[in-house]
Amino acid sequence: MNDLETIKENLILKSPAKRLKFLRQKVIKKNQDQFCQDGIIRSSTLKFVETERLKISPRIAERLVHKLRLEGIICKEEIFLEHNSDCQIILDDSREKIIGPSSSNLEEIRKKLSILTPLHIDKELCPSIAPNGATALARELREDDLLQLNKTLCFVQGAKTFVSLLTYENNQILSDNDGKIEYFPTNIINFCGMYAIEILYFNN
Repeated sequence: MNDLETIKENLILKSPAKRLKFLRQKVIKKNQDQFCQDGIIRSSTLKFVETERLKISPRIAERLVHKLRLEGIICKEEIFLEHNSDCQIILDDSREKIIGPSSSNLEEIRKKLSILTPLHIDKELCPSIAPNGATALARELREDDLLQLNKTLCFVQGAKTFVSLLTYENNQILSDNDGKIEYFPTNIINFCGMYAIEILYFNN
C-alpha cells in the first residue's frame, strides 16, 4: 500500500496503537520480530503497545518516530499520542535507494561467509595490498578457474607462499606482487593451494 491519502484515511480512523500496527503491517510490511530487529523498539514493548496493554508514552513515541523514519515514514510524535491527530505522514524512499544495494551486498557476504576459506595474511606476503594481520576470505581455485584470472587477487600456498595479482596470459600465470613480475606454468595448481580472495578484512 503506497497511496498516501488512503493511508492517512485509515490512520485517522484508528487508535494510536492501531496506527502503529497498521503502518508496520500494511506499509512497512514487517512482522513484529523484523520490526524490532535493530533494537530501537523492544519486542515486548511493541507487543504490549499494539495490543493496547501499554499506553504510548512520549518517550516511546519518540522512539517510534525515529524507527519509522529509518523505514521511510516521516511523521510527528502526535500521531501516537493524540487520538484526534490529523495523521500527516510523508513516505520517503531516499534512504532505501541509498542502502538498498548495500543491504543486498551484505546478504551476499553473509552467504559467502559459510563457504569461503578464512586466510591469515602476513605483511611479508604483500605489504602494499594487505597489511600485517589482515584476514582474507577466499575460494579455492580449480584448474578451470585459472583461465578466468585477470589481475585477480590470490593467495598461493606452497613451497613459496605469497599474495599476488594473477592473470592468465599465453598459457601461463602472470604474477604481479608489488610490482615484481613472475611467470608460472598453469600446472602450478597441482603443487600449490591457490585461492581467489573475495573479501579482505583489514582488522581495524
